[in-house]
Amino acid sequence: MLVNLLLLKLLFLFNITPVDTTPVITDETYCNARFEYCVDYKDHFFDAIERSDNGDGVLLFNTDSKIRMIVSGTYNVMDYSASDLVDDYLNNLRKETGRNVQFLNEEETDHGKRALYKTTKAFHYVQYVISENAYASTVLIIPQQNRKQLNDMKEQIKLYLKSSISDDI
Repeated sequence: MLVNLLLLKLLFLFNITPVDTTPVITDETYCNARFEYCVDYKDHFFDAIERSDNGDGVLLFNTDSKIRMIVSGTYNVMDYSASDLVDDYLNNLRKETGRNVQFLNEEETDHGKRALYKTTKAFHYVQYVISENAYASTVLIIPQQNRKQLNDMKEQIKLYLKSSISDDI
């Protein structure tokens, strides 16, 4: 108690203001010029990034929690719809996990679709956006033990087409 009082007196005497050590959370954005898409996310979600060799995507991950997000884009030469892409992801996930996949929800967006699945080990949150000749995707994979972060990350990770941004913003 006496030590705290002395500290306060010293701070006052030397006009020292305590430093706020609260971490500042900022937005990060990854954009791809060739396929004209961007994804926004909070900087504290991921602590490492690997860029693809061809520059068309990234793998973001958190080394502690094992949460990862794959961000990629490609030309849509087969003219896939967002529903086609979501269905394809589900079919591949079923093959990979031995068909043990639980569908949780799906929603249409202005330029694509989102879906959430659960396997025995992880949640898979996929987003697709489609432009005239290309599409982009994010696949967020969250281990079951980190399920508390799922809703926060779903709300704060935004995939969008650059062309969908209004010029007057």
